[in-house]
Amino acid sequence: MPVSVPRHVGQLPVYYNYKQTARRVRYLDTDSTPAYSFGHGLSYTEFAVLGFEARSSGSSLEDSSKFKSGDTIHFAARVKNTGLVEGSYVAQVYSLSRVSSTVQPVRQLVAFKRQYIGPGQESRIEMELDADRYLTILNRQYEWELEKGAYTFALLEDGGATDDTVNVTMRVNQGGKSPVLLNIRRQNSLNPELRLMLNLSQLHT
Repeated sequence: MPVSVPRHVGQLPVYYNYKQTARRVRYLDTDSTPAYSFGHGLSYTEFAVLGFEARSSGSSLEDSSKFKSGDTIHFAARVKNTGLVEGSYVAQVYSLSRVSSTVQPVRQLVAFKRQYIGPGQESRIEMELDADRYLTILNRQYEWELEKGAYTFALLEDGGATDDTVNVTMRVNQGGKSPVLLNIRRQNSLNPELRLMLNLSQLHT
């Protein structure tokens, strides 16, 4: 599903990539989880994840867990159809919450791919992630930046999954500002409404 479906109107707004400090964890009169989470889907068969790995296009063979600005991260998941009929498996890779100069969502979809797998067969599902496009943040100076530190990527069933044990952790040892993205602070012709939104977002981070 491309959206999260609430159990009750009192849960609204409900979405998978919320920030930890922006949502009440427990309600007194209803469950706090959505009826159907973002990314939820059904199948006539069952699947088992056999492995999940990641490597960077700019890393060496000895240490593939590091990446930097300009790199592409390659994910690979091994999945087996354990049922009796053919089915499609949608691999969904999420970036989990991390230490940052601005508050980050608890999870954020960064890559996905659908693959059809026959009964009893295994398949290797490969996905790519452009680090500069999907992992940079708008820092407090209104500059797009790839921050240093650890990034954990988890292969989840959907956006509401609580089991994030199928994951890999990669590191950025040398962060940097992306030269191809807009430096909003230096735009004198910035739309007034956008400038107000940016100022408000800074107050809430």
